[in-house]
Amino acid sequence: MTDEAAETAGTETCPTCNTGLMSVADADLGDAMEVAIVLGNLQKCGTAKDIQDLLARDPASHADLTEPGNVACLLTGLRQAGAHQQAAVLLARDPAGHASISHPGATALLLASLREAGAGQQVAALLARDPAGQCELDDRGMVVTLAWCLHDTDADDQVTVLLSRLSAAGEWSLLDEIGEATGLPVPQQDQAGHRGGEGHARGEQQANPQAREERGPVGEQRAEHGDR
Repeated sequence: MTDEAAETAGTETCPTCNTGLMSVADADLGDAMEVAIVLGNLQKCGTAKDIQDLLARDPASHADLTEPGNVACLLTGLRQAGAHQQAAVLLARDPAGHASISHPGATALLLASLREAGAGQQVAALLARDPAGQCELDDRGMVVTLAWCLHDTDADDQVTVLLSRLSAAGEWSLLDEIGEATGLPVPQQDQAGHRGGEGHARGEQQANPQAREERGPVGEQRAEHGDR
């Protein structure tokens, strides 16, 4: 270790991201988000030995699986660190079957991370739990994020479930937001305030899939989490 690295290791904040550093020994292995943050900081400011020491503690076997957003960040962090064996251990514990699916944004984050990991069986298991039918609808932005992610996963049946729930609840403006974000045709309100037929897809979004991907709500949510 260089003198500069040794000095960094003795400080309380990371000079790159100004977040608090935590020693490998202090990391709570049950907290998936905490491990993901420590791992990310070690990749920026630590040494290869620091990372190996953290992975040697087998965080994938100890992480709590109930918080889908936290598990998603850990899975992504492990893969980005090249810790593929730990990622496999985490997936083998069936996070899709244990994660809460009440929060639409966190569920979308887990779904996206499972897809990126090539965990097709876990994706199918998560979708089989009917996240569109079980999620809360009070966080509008996160509902849009889930709709986007389901659409991107080609889970058309789940998209239909979500749109039907929103239509039944009279959430017309939220349906319009989903239509704008995804380019999907969404139910429209008729003059009497009842559910009408499907609306038209937004031309720009469908005509330019690359632009759709770049502006995807899941990508924006990852930026808020600090994608490692």
